[in-house]
Amino acid sequence: MGKSLGIWLLTLAVVTLFSASEVDSIKLLCCMGGNPEEVHNIKKCFEQVRRVDCNYHAFLIITNSGNTRCVEPGSPWLKELINTGKLQCPHVIQAKRRFEVLDDVDME
Repeated sequence: MGKSLGIWLLTLAVVTLFSASEVDSIKLLCCMGGNPEEVHNIKKCFEQVRRVDCNYHAFLIITNSGNTRCVEPGSPWLKELINTGKLQCPHVIQAKRRFEVLDDVDME
């Protein structure tokens, strides 16, 4: 019984180690500002909440052409889309270590 438990615990430790390594390598975006202008052809939307490595509240919008836009949370057009249910913006995954900072130059 003791040997089986030891093998099980070792297997669990290895799986946990490799799972943590994969998660840490995911790159997160970080908007350091937002633009109030309306964005068209929206493919996906995510709400960026404040976190340790990115202290700015914004919405990340990915367009059909693959461009990423950072939008101010108070933008009236965005609020209307979210409040009417026409656009859903789940929270960006928070517990990661690596991220990419976006500014206006990166988004053009």
